Amino acid sequence: MTENHLLQALSKGDHQAFELLFKKYFKSLFLHVQPILISHDNCQEAVQNTFLKFWEKRSQLKITGSLQAYLRKMAFNEALMLRRAQKSFANPDLLDLTELDTRLEHVIEHKQQFTQLEACIQSLPEKIQETFTLYRKEGLTQVEISDYLGKAKKTIEAQLSRALVLLRNCLGLKNKK
Repeated sequence: MTENHLLQALSKGDHQAFELLFKKYFKSLFLHVQPILISHDNCQEAVQNTFLKFWEKRSQLKITGSLQAYLRKMAFNEALMLRRAQKSFANPDLLDLTELDTRLEHVIEHKQQFTQLEACIQSLPEKIQETFTLYRKEGLTQVEISDYLGKAKKTIEAQLSRALVLLRNCLGLKNKK
């Protein structure tokens, strides 16, 4: 289902379309707000609030760009609001700084890995990079990519397979057999 079809179905109150949207974007939105909120529970709350607000305003939405970008912006704003609300109630004596340091190190490590992965994706040959980006970042299926690019499904499969091999090599990971 394309983003336009998904948005049309959502505007009509289609619960299955909403469930599909939730499943498709929950994890990426969770990872997007994690550096802001750190706490697993707070991240989950921010993302759930994002989807709740999206559902409530579904009939009024006029999204001209990417749906994912729109949701990321909503989640980011929701995370900032949640963080502000928490700061007003925070007691400095109750903060566990060792836990915060550990989580912050994890977030920094995750960000470094993400940056390295993005650099590796940018180093892929142009056609393989385009196919990989459509598949992993845009969430298109192999059949949709095949139709969109006018290439055979086997070509798309081969390009995705080649992308994974090249990325593993770039990241210094061993090929899994």
